[in-house]
Amino acid sequence: MTPQPRPIAILLLISELIEQWKLVAPEFSFSLRSTMASPWLWADEVGTQTVLNGLIDNAVKYSPTGTSIELTVEPCGDGCITIAVQDKGPGIAPEHQSKVFDRFYRVDGSDARSVYGHGLGLSIAKQLVTAMGGEIWVESEMGKGSRFAFTLPMMEKSDEETLLVVEDDSELNKLLVTTLERRGYKVLSATHGKEALQTAYQLHPDLIILDVMMPDIDGWQTCKRLREMSDVPIVMLTAKAEESDVIQGFSLGADDYVKNPSASRSWRCGSVLSSNVPSARRTK
Repeated sequence: MTPQPRPIAILLLISELIEQWKLVAPEFSFSLRSTMASPWLWADEVGTQTVLNGLIDNAVKYSPTGTSIELTVEPCGDGCITIAVQDKGPGIAPEHQSKVFDRFYRVDGSDARSVYGHGLGLSIAKQLVTAMGGEIWVESEMGKGSRFAFTLPMMEKSDEETLLVVEDDSELNKLLVTTLERRGYKVLSATHGKEALQTAYQLHPDLIILDVMMPDIDGWQTCKRLREMSDVPIVMLTAKAEESDVIQGFSLGADDYVKNPSASRSWRCGSVLSSNVPSARRTK
């Protein structure tokens, strides 16, 4: 696996997984506890989700029916975040704990729910975590369950001016991100309205470049909802920029328009940023 790191709102990701697992395994209860208000990872999203699903699946397999499975998120003090899944399973003896991440290793017990390790699951989890720059381990006591934990890098805070590009066309998204990064900006990327709202709420970019035509929530509604929560400058992307579109955008809180953006026109985003940064940090 070649990781493709990006900002991940880890509490949101875990919450969504928990809702899915409530449907898959309704006989269990799931909870999330965090000592951090709004932590962000810098990791591969698919890889992170795969590891979490594997550990939750492991917990469901080896915990008695009707028990609770707890997920926790906490800082680990070295620029990383520790994510853990606690089960109510039979526990793993000390001599087996370093081996459960080996391929096909199993810890045999007296019944089906006392056989820890399921083929390649934990081995793959270790490979993914290692590829993303983290560590994975297990803490366990016989008869009291196991806590599988792993670390991943936390997104670093920066004093650089940050732009959020919201564009569902992958080629145009990449063009905008590349062009603006070359001009010295830190650039975040989103491909739909919901993701844009989540990223803006958590990371407070200095300017948002927002496509009008998008699936999920279109640019108009996204602009309206962004303006309700922040004074961040918003530049709309549109293919036509007809007078009616411009009027509608301004009425919803947009600050400027870019028609058919290209590398040569990206300077307009920079000029809007320069004149609006002081108000971008004032949240309502």
